[in-house]
Amino acid sequence: YSAALSNKYDDVWVITGPVFYKGQPLKFIGDEGEIPIAVPDALFKVLIFAIDGKLAILPFLYEQYVTIATSGKYIGKPVSRGNWVKCSSSKKQNHSYDKKRHLVSIGALEKLTGLRFFPNYDAETHQQVASYKPSDIIPVEDKYWSSRYCMGASL
Repeated sequence: YSAALSNKYDDVWVITGPVFYKGQPLKFIGDEGEIPIAVPDALFKVLIFAIDGKLAILPFLYEQYVTIATSGKYIGKPVSRGNWVKCSSSKKQNHSYDKKRHLVSIGALEKLTGLRFFPNYDAETHQQVASYKPSDIIPVEDKYWSSRYCMGASL
């Protein structure tokens, strides 16, 4: 989606990173002898671009849905609880990637991450930006999608 937006609007700033929920135990991946890596509870992505000279901001929060395996090959290790669909089989399964349900406010991301987006804004402007939650994603016509990606019309 961000690549298609940049094809349509030229410049898109992308800010992304991990979210670790306070009070939740950290889960780690890595085999014996490897450096353990913490698995985030969620990932955030903020897309910033201009439409007709006006600032557009799309903040997303994607949950990881990770649990610790209690049996099988990965017992005691973090594993996904999600139902993942490969891009190549999404059309066959009549699957649609619904980005709208992941939209949140900048304020929600700031609260979860401890980051402050747009730190140079005065308090009033920052509050307006932080409290705004988009109600929908910005549509991107098929011609802006690369056929190599899930959302492209050619798949």
